[in-house]
Formats: sequence, C-alpha cells, structure tokens
Amino acid sequence: MSPTLSTPSPQLTLRLSSPSFLETVLTEEGLPVYSTETYENNTTLSRCDPYYGLSLVASIQWPHHESSTSFCKGKAKEFPSPRIFINGTSVSDDELLKRNFVNTSRKFRLPGHSVSFKWRRVQGVFQCVSSSGTPVAVFEPAILTARARITIYVNATTTAFSDVGDRVSTLLADYIVVTALLLTTHPQDWQGLRTSPPSPLELPVLDISADSPTSSSPFSPLSALSMPSTPLTATSISTSTSNYPHYPIPTPRLYTNSTHSHAHSQSLPSSEWGYQQQQSQQQFSRQEGRLSPRHASTFDLTSSSTFFDKQEDFLLEQESPPPYEEIQWTVRVRQPRRTTTTC
Repeated sequence: MSPTLSTPSPQLTLRLSSPSFLETVLTEEGLPVYSTETYENNTTLSRCDPYYGLSLVASIQWPHHESSTSFCKGKAKEFPSPRIFINGTSVSDDELLKRNFVNTSRKFRLPGHSVSFKWRRVQGVFQCVSSSGTPVAVFEPAILTARARITIYVNATTTAFSDVGDRVSTLLADYIVVTALLLTTHPQDWQGLRTSPPSPLELPVLDISADSPTSSSPFSPLSALSMPSTPLTATSISTSTSNYPHYPIPTPRLYTNSTHSHAHSQSLPSSEWGYQQQQSQQQFSRQEGRLSPRHASTFDLTSSSTFFDKQEDFLLEQESPPPYEEIQWTVRVRQPRRTTTTC
C-alpha cells in the first residue's frame, strides 16, 4: 500500500528478509545494509560496512516479566518499557519515542539537532514526517505478496543531516530503523524466539581453508548473503569479495595423545580401533599363509619364530602355554574289526 502523501522518489529502500524485526537482514537490491539478531531478551542492530564489517548501532533490552502495577477493568496489561542503548546513551522506549496526548503519533529527535520527526499510522502503513510535514520515510508491513520494507526519501529536510557525498544520512537511517523496530515489535515478542544458541550439530558445514576468505558466522542471518559496498554511500566503491568477520566458527579438533590430559587418561577410541585393525590384519595374513602352498626351499625358518614371538606379546602371564615336557600325549590306535564266520 502506498502512502497517501505526495512523496518524492525514494532514495533508499530497505527490504526485510523476515516479517519480524527481531531476526532479519535489511537489504537494498540484495546487498545487506542492516542486520538484527536476538538472543534471549537482547536485540542488537548492526550496520554492514564493506571494509569494517559489522558495526553495532543499537542494543535493545526487552523486559522479562509483565508489570506488577494494577490496571482498571477492560484495559490491557502494561509492560515495563524496554531499554535502548544507542549513540552512547541509555534511554527508555518512552524517552526515545515520545507519545502525544491522544497517543496517535510518536516523536523523536536526532542527537545534536533541533528538528523533530514524527511517526504516525495512516491506512495500514507507518509514515515518518518532519515537523513541517515533509515526508521522510515510510514503513510498510509485510503482506502476502510483498515483504516488509522501509523507504527513505531525500529532500531539503533530510539532506541537511547528510555528509558530503552521502545519499542518506547514516545517523538518520539508524534512528529510522530503530524507531520502526520499536513501533512494530511488542515487548514480549522475543519470548517466541530461541533462548539458547543453536547446537553445533545444527550448523552448516563450511569450508574454512586457508585460501578461502573469512566466512560469516552461522549465528548471524548474514551467513547466506554477500556484503559488497553499502548503499548508504554514493561514491563508487569497488566491490569487496570477502565476507564480513563474524564470530569464529567452531571446528572439531582431533584429540591425540599430545592434546589428551594426563589427569584423565583413558584409552582413546583411535588407539583401540588401531589395535583391532592390527589384529584383523594378522589373522588375515595367517589364513593366507595356511592356504597358499609353500615349498621347502623357499620356507623361511625365521618367519615362524617371529610369528610366535608376536603371539607371546599378546598373552598374559596366567595364559602362557606349559613347557613341552609337561604335555601328555595320548595315542589311540584303531584296531581292525574282526569278522566271525558261522558254519
């Protein structure tokens, strides 16, 4: 649904990869610009940069429990206000987005600037306008045929905050994304997400060879996306082929005798498997020796002694064979069967 105000052409359009702001990647034409991640009751918003990787923009701490204050019958329960850590300060939700008297709009200001901006809902979309009524941004929630998106416009009001060569002010874009997140997210929505990091068995197998570039972390939604130049700048920047540095990927390590602790020394599965493999090879060699014909001229007398020497290594003291003199031999001679004839 398009906004009702007559707006100029959009300068930056950010599309969300998921309907929720808690776990999503905001992209423009497939290039990541922002990333949000939620672990327990903490949501972090990061900006994607082609050279410096992910830089933290804001962190939101959601309340754990409902408010214990009483409420009148027929009114909804009130929740504690979330805490937002942005631009080096810690503010509450109501301090960052101030409500008007009839609760029809939310107002915020950029640090160091006197111009105020206001969010209001018009026909199913959220419109952000300046104090003079100039359209600044529009947030359209996700529908069946389109993903959620944020459109930022450039006009005389927004260009006053932009740096030289920038399409959109980075500070303005940061606050628009943070305030849109707070407007469309309930303080208890984080409870529907995972409360623990994923198991290493659930992580995809990635090639982390020395020649390959640094891979992004599987914990991040950016793992399946490449990150060239950011759309926030208008200057021509060469496309970066390497991904952004994330948390180090946990890799399995082979436990050898050198890395094994002597305080908890146990038989390792690798050595046990090697012993069984050695036994099977010896049994196969013995069977092959019995089946293959051997001549007296080619028979090596040292091979039999070597074989018995190896067998003695695997015998215990209690299982050693008796000497040859103590072996008692019993010989049974089969007599021919006598036949009797009768007259």
